[in-house]
Amino acid sequence: MGKLACLMLVLGVILAAFRPAAARNDKLLLPIAAALESAEAKQKLDGSVKFFFGNQPHPPALTTFRSDVSNLKTNAFNKSDAAACNHVFLSTVISLQKRANQLGANAVVNIVSYYQKAAMSSATEFECHAGGLMAGVALKGDFVKIADGARNDKLLLPIAAALESKEARSKIDGSVQFVFGRQEKDLQAVKHSRTRLITGKAHISSDSIAGAVGHEAFRSAVIQMQRRAKPPGANAAVNIVSAYKNNPELSNPVRFECHQGTYTAAVALRGDFVKLDNP
Repeated sequence: MGKLACLMLVLGVILAAFRPAAARNDKLLLPIAAALESAEAKQKLDGSVKFFFGNQPHPPALTTFRSDVSNLKTNAFNKSDAAACNHVFLSTVISLQKRANQLGANAVVNIVSYYQKAAMSSATEFECHAGGLMAGVALKGDFVKIADGARNDKLLLPIAAALESKEARSKIDGSVQFVFGRQEKDLQAVKHSRTRLITGKAHISSDSIAGAVGHEAFRSAVIQMQRRAKPPGANAAVNIVSAYKNNPELSNPVRFECHQGTYTAAVALRGDFVKLDNP
């Protein structure tokens, strides 16, 4: 067999092995909150436009401009499906923000995943299709100008009650210890990781109870803390304080601060991620 024939045979084998991966089109449902918590998201989503996914309640629309679709793809080569999908989802949301600014809208509501024009409505997850080379997300929403919900009630709620729920017991797995309030003098840390600010939010519906919504926002923040602690090898989050926007930090071992508006409740926690000798 000649050299050219051998080369063609090798290329044929490589292409045959590569085609299934390239043709892969896996459907993934991934959490919206995690994708919007990245440093890039906080840098590029400037707050000029609010986003309401699925059936999330929103302030009344004063002006409705139009519905539109943003359909983007990203290079998925040498990336995990989740990383590629989160990246293209954020790019798609950024494109919605840009379009809203062009129209004079300050919100995009009723946002649904719209891959190949098939609507998937969820307040917590987005749909992404990932292949060997590309990952794609399509979002459709209504561009509106909404009334300003200026209400911002400050609540001090019990930590224990928020962590006793069925959801907390199922998602907070004990791999990370949480120490609320400034108690570093009582802890022997062998390895310090970074200090981080984590925000949790919960959306308010017509039948929501104020404390319950605050507990949901708090649990969301704690669950994100647990997720963020693991990559740097931390087994504890200590000195956890409430740190909502420009408000003075609240250091309290039994209560957390929640800010509740007309449509959302928000909790911001700041803590030091460390590795303890005896957690």
